Amino acid sequence: MAKPGKTPAKTVDVADSYAVRLMQHLVVPTFVIDPKRRVVIWNRACERLTGVAASEVIGTNKHWQAFYETRRPCLADLVALDRPEQLPAFYSEYAARGHNGLGFSAENWCVMPKLGSQLYLAIDAGPIHDEAGHLIAVVETLRDLADQKRAEMALKELATKDGLTGLSNRRAFDQMLMSEWARAQRTQKPMALLFVDVDHFKLFNDRHGHQSGDECLRAVASVVSRYAVRPPISPAVRAARNSR
Repeated sequence: MAKPGKTPAKTVDVADSYAVRLMQHLVVPTFVIDPKRRVVIWNRACERLTGVAASEVIGTNKHWQAFYETRRPCLADLVALDRPEQLPAFYSEYAARGHNGLGFSAENWCVMPKLGSQLYLAIDAGPIHDEAGHLIAVVETLRDLADQKRAEMALKELATKDGLTGLSNRRAFDQMLMSEWARAQRTQKPMALLFVDVDHFKLFNDRHGHQSGDECLRAVASVVSRYAVRPPISPAVRAARNSR
């Protein structure tokens, strides 16, 4: 007979079994890791999203392989390790919702090796604790926002690109100038601004016509876009900037 105030073991087993079955059939891609960061649940929606079968990851720490080509922590791993300070190094958008059970949220592009195409995923990961407060699992859920993100990027590009040359327009220039000026003030480093003029362009345009003038501007823009490029920023530098 069960002790007063305690749920009978059989009832708990039935509840756990039901919870697992329910999670397996959720339409939301979901996986669960234990405190040693081994996968214990990888539901069918997660299989469809990643192209990775549950049999490939259950009982292993290889869940990262479903999303990335090189080893790195997933959001659930950072929750299990309680490492909110590492969020900026791995995610472009993130939020630590607090300790003691609230977990983390993040967004980023994932390469999805099995699919052969990138997906922009919105990710939520939260811990599950027992009655004593010990971590027993971390649940991560995923949402594919790739179409929405691409549409946002296309709209942003239309708003900040010159229709003729494809270079950034005046609006983008003003935004970048403000950002770089603030950076220069913050870092106390000089800022360079280069003005480029196309010599005798009006004469060229008048002699050869507007169509040739447009082609000339596109050719100049192509040269500028090839060579006026800032070197890529390393993840460590990006994390340092975000922490300021």
